Amino acid sequence: MTRGFFIALILAGAGTQAEAGPSASTAQRLAAKEKLLELAVRPPTVAFEARKLVVSLYGDKSRAREVRVYYQPPNKWRHDVLDPSGRVVKTIIQKGAKEWLYQEGAGAVLLRNVTSVRHGEMNRDDLKDLLSANFTISDAGKGTHVGVATRGVSLRPRADAGGRRHIWVDPKTGIVMHRRQANSKGRRVQESRITWLNVQDSIPDEMFDPRRPNTEIIEESERPLIKNPEELAALGFPKSDWRETLPFGYRLDSVRILKLYDKPIAHFRYSNGLSSFSYFLSPYLIDGRDFKKEGAQGSDEADAEMTSGSWAGDFLSWKKGKYYYLIVGDVSSAGLKEIRRALEAHSPGEKNGKP
Repeated sequence: MTRGFFIALILAGAGTQAEAGPSASTAQRLAAKEKLLELAVRPPTVAFEARKLVVSLYGDKSRAREVRVYYQPPNKWRHDVLDPSGRVVKTIIQKGAKEWLYQEGAGAVLLRNVTSVRHGEMNRDDLKDLLSANFTISDAGKGTHVGVATRGVSLRPRADAGGRRHIWVDPKTGIVMHRRQANSKGRRVQESRITWLNVQDSIPDEMFDPRRPNTEIIEESERPLIKNPEELAALGFPKSDWRETLPFGYRLDSVRILKLYDKPIAHFRYSNGLSSFSYFLSPYLIDGRDFKKEGAQGSDEADAEMTSGSWAGDFLSWKKGKYYYLIVGDVSSAGLKEIRRALEAHSPGEKNGKP
């Protein structure tokens, strides 16, 4: 079958048949919700090789990529991104918290700490708590994907202010066969579907070896983790700007110091369980265009394996006193303004940008 056929299949939403379930008691409903929640967050339990089509929908910039996926429990992933001719143009290898990225023509392999730049410091139990508190979790029905029986899970934000996701998982193995991501406006922004699957006893270790002939591995500089408001103040940032929570169920995930043009910037990263939200604080003027991708750092291909993925969405910037503020996230314009009001609770700011 052609790539065009699979794109049409995804855009048409074919291949998943919903089945309505019977009514249940409160206890049964809670048990069913817990089961669906576990399906949404648990990693696969078997080794496998797969081919996957990933479609990102950005208007005229929409694109489709075929990706070869290799997985070895409990935490080894490899994604080979192919061009239309079937040639590998990018490889992402992840082992636990470490990720190696090789882009064709880059001349080097980039090593970075995944928790440092993508999913913060949140553990799986916290993730489940956030999903349960912030999202309506429902049964999206049964389906069949490349001969595999799946169960669908729908996650919709209770506040209707952020992204939503539908996934179809093989309950026996935990492999996500089909994933559909929509933004805060309900518009589909990414969809991925496994088009070929081979479950194996194990994947050879050499598939997860990031070394390449005559190519050096460059480790990205570590971004210091700030543990409390006192440490933030010691670095010259306002202690009062530390916020543990933000509207729409966002909870502080991590605070790190990064540099832009050799200038220190505090990066507050929040999560509502499904998507991330970033808040940047700087004594220097910062441009939202420099940080839209930083706010959702990570590879589309690799993030597509995670429950808590990221979408950059819109941004809003302003100045308060001698500091500049920037917020980035998949939140509506009205939602961004509400978050700004929460951050400015003690003193009004001077607007420096618009969503």
